[in-house]
This record gives sequence, structure tokens and C-alpha cells, in this order.
Amino acid sequence: MPVRTRSLTALDAARARRKPRPATPPPTYSQAELRERRRKHLPVTYDGRFDLTEEIRAIVGPLADRIATDPHPLTFAVQVDDVVVAVAGSVRTLAVLLAEREARRRCQNVPIGNRGQAVRALVALADKPADPEITDDDIRSGRWAAILTEHAATYSADLADYLAHAIPPGQTRGLLSVSEHTEDALREIDTAATNLARRLSYVENLREQTNDTGTSSTEAEAARQTLADLGITP
Repeated sequence: MPVRTRSLTALDAARARRKPRPATPPPTYSQAELRERRRKHLPVTYDGRFDLTEEIRAIVGPLADRIATDPHPLTFAVQVDDVVVAVAGSVRTLAVLLAEREARRRCQNVPIGNRGQAVRALVALADKPADPEITDDDIRSGRWAAILTEHAATYSADLADYLAHAIPPGQTRGLLSVSEHTEDALREIDTAATNLARRLSYVENLREQTNDTGTSSTEAEAARQTLADLGITP
């Protein structure tokens, strides 16, 4: 009796079903796309391609340009100061993160029982960035954005290297990854920058409405300048 066999096509199909499919690679986002995802509270992962200098420039540069073209730039001095404080705090946080990495590297041969204490001592002695100083003239000219960008540039290359070699999110056994620490630091800047952008839009819209209703723009601008000089946000 002839032996019945499956066709070659059927055998191939069966093997194909058993063969595991390759995992779909995660999507690759540009730094601008990652920024938008972060602001929308969508998942992001930073790696060695992340450029802290460019990130700060992209956030504060357009805001500084808008303020510099405003008739009364100091109207936004309070909100600019909030952005300065946020950038300084975020850069300080990342500087400590990098100091901890360097301290752990130096303490690799320290007995495990003393290693934590040694790391903390080295971090405490590590240089911390001084807060950037912004003047009224910097606000008027838009120079404050360049000052903040230069402030962050000191740590940009080291942070990119750390992100390139760090364990990605979801694989750190319950601890925050370097990417997540970076994301949290940038969110502080996002909050202050968003508040400044909203204030800019509000003042610009108010100015347009004032002009449309025929109200004296000179009087309105003089009032805003008076409040700005007194440190009061209209």
C-alpha cells in the first residue's frame, strides 16, 4: 500500500506556524518627537542620542525670541525667573546623577559594607553647578536663553554617555532608570516653560483686543510697564 505523505507546501506551512516570529523593534523617535511625547505624558526612553544642550535650546529659545520682540519684555520677568530656577534645578539634579555614577566607578574596589558610605561622601564633595544669573538686560535682549543653554552644555556629553550605557526603563527592578530620572528633570522645565508660553499668549491676545476696541495702547502699555517695574504680574 502506498504511504500517504503531506505535500511539501503543507509541511512548510506547519513549520512556519511553529517558528517564532521576530520581535517588532521599538519605534525610534527624534528628540523633538520625544519632547512632544513627554509633554503629553506618553512613554519615552532616552538613550545616547539625547542632547541636553539642544533640549534646553529648543525649549527656551523660542520663548526668549518672543519676549525680546515684545514692547515690554520685563512684563514676563517673573515667569522667566521661574524657567531659570527650573533649568538650574534640573541641571543640578542631573549633575548629582552623574556624580553618583562617577563615585560608584571609583568605589568598585571598596568593601561592600563601606561602599555606600564612600559613594555618598564622594557625591557630597563633587562640584555642583552654580545657579545661572539673569539680568533685566538679558531678558530684553533674549540672551537669557543662551545663558541657560550654556549652563546645561557642561553636562550634555556625560549625560549622553550615561544614557547610552544605562539599563533601560522597565528593567531596573523597581528603581528609576537614568532615562526616567532625566525625564523627571525635564518635566520641571516643561512646567515653567508652559506657564511662560501661556502668559505670553495671554498678553499678546490682550494687546490685540485693546487695539481692536480702540483703547489707548500707550496708556495700556504704560500701565503694564509700571506693574512690571514693581514686580507685579498684570
